[in-house]
Amino acid sequence: MPLAPPARNGHALSADASSRLTHLLASVGEHVNAELGDGVLWHQWRMADKRLACFGGLHDVVVAWHSTDVPVRPAIAGLTAIGCERGGDQQPAALAVLTLLAGGICRTAHDLAEVCQPEDVVSAMWQEIRAAEPQIGDRAARHLVMRTRARLLRENGTRQERNRHLPMGGPEDLPESTEQPAPASAVELVDLLAWARGTAVLAPDEVGLIAELVDGENSGTSREQVLRTVAASHGWALSTLRAHRRQVIDKLRDAAADYLAATA
Repeated sequence: MPLAPPARNGHALSADASSRLTHLLASVGEHVNAELGDGVLWHQWRMADKRLACFGGLHDVVVAWHSTDVPVRPAIAGLTAIGCERGGDQQPAALAVLTLLAGGICRTAHDLAEVCQPEDVVSAMWQEIRAAEPQIGDRAARHLVMRTRARLLRENGTRQERNRHLPMGGPEDLPESTEQPAPASAVELVDLLAWARGTAVLAPDEVGLIAELVDGENSGTSREQVLRTVAASHGWALSTLRAHRRQVIDKLRDAAADYLAATA
């Protein structure tokens, strides 16, 4: 099964790391193919979610992923709903999503090569797929990649232990405000955070703080509750958290021109 879409070049992923990532993703693809080989599971999924009805199998979704003529995003959302723990809780569907998002995994591994290992990226994506909400919506692919990047930045910044195990043997943006640095889209923000950490514009704990806020906002929690939760987790008053956030945002704003020049 081809991996889709291809990763971009020009980032600092070593030949060894790239080879490991390629083999890991190929192993995932082989496992998914074996699970879906007789067509029974796919038929069940098509019956369970109408967004898969127009696809005869996962290969059709992969092919459609390269086409602008076929509405494939709803299918990825449907597979995510079937594969997430709060939805259908079917690990083969979650692995199918991971296979479809191989391109986003490769880009993230390249972009965050100085932050984490390729295996960390695959594991983080797996965790995000499994933790996704069943109603994630048609922008599931973009959201999952974004959340994976935020998770990796957060965990690296706070040195939390990672779970790197996959079941291979079988079954963001900142809160909207005038304080946002440019560029302001969610995916650009996590790229900016990776650059800021790599160039020492931000310390790891500062990257971790922003990533915590991103992750909380993405969970659907209200902005005020996210702030209160993060403040409590650090033992800070809410005003202290706001002050720290302001300092980090000011640093990002001051460095925005350098970031744009470096990534032009």
